[in-house]
Amino acid sequence: MSVGTLSIQITGLPMNCQAQIQIIGPNNYSNIVSLNGTWHADLIDLEPGTYTLQPNSAYQNNITWKPTQQSYSVAVTPQSTTQQIIPYSYICSNPCASLSISIIGLPAEISTKVNVTGPNGYNSSPNIVGGATETLNGLSPGTYTVQPLSGILGVWFTPQASYTIILAAQNPATLTLQYSLQGHHTTAASLSVRIIGLPDNLVAQINGTGAPGAFTKYVIGGGTISWGFPGQYTLQPQPVQAPGKLWVPTQNNYTMQAMPLQAIYLDIKYV
Repeated sequence: MSVGTLSIQITGLPMNCQAQIQIIGPNNYSNIVSLNGTWHADLIDLEPGTYTLQPNSAYQNNITWKPTQQSYSVAVTPQSTTQQIIPYSYICSNPCASLSISIIGLPAEISTKVNVTGPNGYNSSPNIVGGATETLNGLSPGTYTVQPLSGILGVWFTPQASYTIILAAQNPATLTLQYSLQGHHTTAASLSVRIIGLPDNLVAQINGTGAPGAFTKYVIGGGTISWGFPGQYTLQPQPVQAPGKLWVPTQNNYTMQAMPLQAIYLDIKYV
């Protein structure tokens, strides 16, 4: 019989703090694994079916971390690996603090990783998109260090590599991280893509990479889409299925370099 694999990972725990997860599955399968915030366990040769994961609370130096969810139901399929991440959060036993982190200057389609460390081994790394705010609740009062990712795509930078903030109980704190374009990237480019050969009642999907990262664009037949970040782009137009016909691009990949103050026009032809 074909078997599968279940991969389990813990997040939100200090390196030296362990949590136990009980796994129950088909034919009276039962197992317990112990993991900390940097480990993962691969359970191999599992019979396909539904498995229940029940994580326990973790304790260290009279501090409690609890799973954000008490039970997980996951399906293991033959000849494949099913991954399950189990997040933990720190439980503050005293009056707690909170920290709201806002990102400005980044486009909304770009996210940045922000590493936050503090008392009692606290370590969190939320991903926050441009223009958004992430609030960390249940924090122990004390001094925290915030380190935003800088130099995103070699384009967006923060003025500081690290920020120190003191959190007080029942006194919500805020921190705004300002990103800005630096160097020759402060001058915009222009890239325009036109779809030709495709009927105007159909929509072409274009997958790509480049500034600001991986993206997907949708353009109707005969239409044009434009954006204005400098950088190197790779575009991959996808076939379009229509009743009675499959429309395909005449070229599968396009690579180009959009420089500041430069306007690039690209026709993607379908047949």
